[in-house]
Amino acid sequence: MLKAFSSFFSFTLFLTSLSWGFQSVTGNPVADTLHFELRPVTVTASRLDGTDLNVPVAVTVLSRYRIQGGQQQLVLNEALAAIPGLYTMNSENFAQDMRVSIRGFGARAAFGIRGIKILVDGIPESTPDGQAQVDNIDLSFIDRIEVLRGPVSALYGNASGGVISFSSSEPPEASYLDMRVSTGDFGFQQIQLKVGQQRGPFSYIMNFSRNQADGFREHSAMKNSVVNGKLRWEIDPNLSFTFLTNYAVNPLANDPGALTKDQVVENRSSARDRNVQYNSGESVSQFRIALVAEKKFSPHQTLQTRAYFTTRDFENRLPFESGGQVQFSRLFSGSGITYFSSGLILGIPYRLSAGMDLEDQQDDRQRFNNLEGLRGDKVLDQLEQFRSIGAFVEEELSINKVTKVTVGGRFDGIDVSAQDAYLEDGDASSGRTFTAVSPLLGVVYTLSTGINVYSNIATSFETPTLNELSNNPDGGGGFNADLRPQLATNYEIGIKGLF
Repeated sequence: MLKAFSSFFSFTLFLTSLSWGFQSVTGNPVADTLHFELRPVTVTASRLDGTDLNVPVAVTVLSRYRIQGGQQQLVLNEALAAIPGLYTMNSENFAQDMRVSIRGFGARAAFGIRGIKILVDGIPESTPDGQAQVDNIDLSFIDRIEVLRGPVSALYGNASGGVISFSSSEPPEASYLDMRVSTGDFGFQQIQLKVGQQRGPFSYIMNFSRNQADGFREHSAMKNSVVNGKLRWEIDPNLSFTFLTNYAVNPLANDPGALTKDQVVENRSSARDRNVQYNSGESVSQFRIALVAEKKFSPHQTLQTRAYFTTRDFENRLPFESGGQVQFSRLFSGSGITYFSSGLILGIPYRLSAGMDLEDQQDDRQRFNNLEGLRGDKVLDQLEQFRSIGAFVEEELSINKVTKVTVGGRFDGIDVSAQDAYLEDGDASSGRTFTAVSPLLGVVYTLSTGINVYSNIATSFETPTLNELSNNPDGGGGFNADLRPQLATNYEIGIKGLF
């Protein structure tokens, strides 16, 4: 107890001295000092827009210069590598997809990203079951990235151990054309083209990117092409519609596999023998359309609605025979509505967001034996469905000039089912139901101009993904009935400021 009190007392003295020191410097500026005030950074991924200093969670915002300046613009790791608490791996293996971990969430992903909510222009890139692949995100079309570190299921529901929110380029005010061509070692070639225009209430921007490389290692070649489009119709200053589209095709992504230490010493550019033997790799195509409508009823009331539809066709070859080829066609759709309000309640300034999310995912999954790269007998055929409905509310109260309190909560209901179409080993159709309530409490206290202390208590839940549920230990169809959601509670205290 004495040790804990001593630590708390020392921390209090540190904050007091920091606040006093900052006030002393700003209160007595040197006459020949050039004073430049940085503009506050606005955060939108927290459901309530606000400056990064006033959000009661750890957040990092990356600008277009940090994302694109002097970068190859090929893998997300180029932009995300320097963010504290965020770890990436496998970014150069285009068959395994980049894996991301935020404070441990997502670390157990066998491939791709899971347990972390991925958004592009506010539209979920993560599927309802918590999986995400980023092979369709083109960095040349991204102007801003926000990373919220820590569980935020109270905001986004299932598998929200953190949030990575991408904002794409905005349509230009004048006609715009930009082209970039790059080439490099190991067969690397890249072409990027961006065009935009505004005419009256209509404005648009489109982007095309094509990448290919032979790779440093054997059996690591890749090819991909991505097209993005954004069309905005501003009927008047208070009503707008934004149409978003994305199409990505990756016909080639070979997997060289992992090497032992001795194999690296002998030839670090070689591929694992079994990966070559079974022609390990994948091919993907994905198409998404989305529509976002925003209506401002007054300076203090706004309603936003969104709807989106995604198709994804996937095939891969794994480095083993039994069930070593996976194929699925995915339909992923959703809609949502959010109401924003601000004003006074009992004389206290407040900001409020409340809404609902509906999502539906259907995977028509099949597995075949992998006969050294050739397709063998079918061993699994089932239609998997993941449906979710969520309702949320978040409110920020400005208790006084230096204290802001954020409270929120969300309810999620989830229904998962599998219809077995491979009946040679019996009918293994099955279903699961999950529910969760996720609260959030955060406080921000302003020590002095530009320095805030924050704390929060937040929770998250993470259901098994469809891929995990369909991997039965007995090798049969249906779902693994023993898997349960992962639950987490986060306690955090920190300090942020402009230093």
